[in-house]
Amino acid sequence: MMTIIEQVESWYRDNAQRFADSLNRMDIFPNTSDPIRGGVVIEMETPALVASITFWNKGDVAVLGLHKESKKDFIFDDRTLKPGENIPGLLERYFQQIIEQN
Repeated sequence: MMTIIEQVESWYRDNAQRFADSLNRMDIFPNTSDPIRGGVVIEMETPALVASITFWNKGDVAVLGLHKESKKDFIFDDRTLKPGENIPGLLERYFQQIIEQN
């Protein structure tokens, strides 16, 4: 079974290009040094928003954004994942929510 980090990395490899035209910048930063506390961060920037999606192997997710002009914070999600939760489906939803903030 794939770890949460591996699921995120796999989704990113397969899908990042689909969102490239809607984003000014997008990078992924995995930390696989600790199998429990390790995590992965996807940082992205739209014309209006700077955002990050962070998953930890221990089962947490945080999706945060900052509107560039107004400096308004967005918390799209910040919680513990449910067992067996669909990571690719969450990533699709998070990317759409962030892009729609323009």
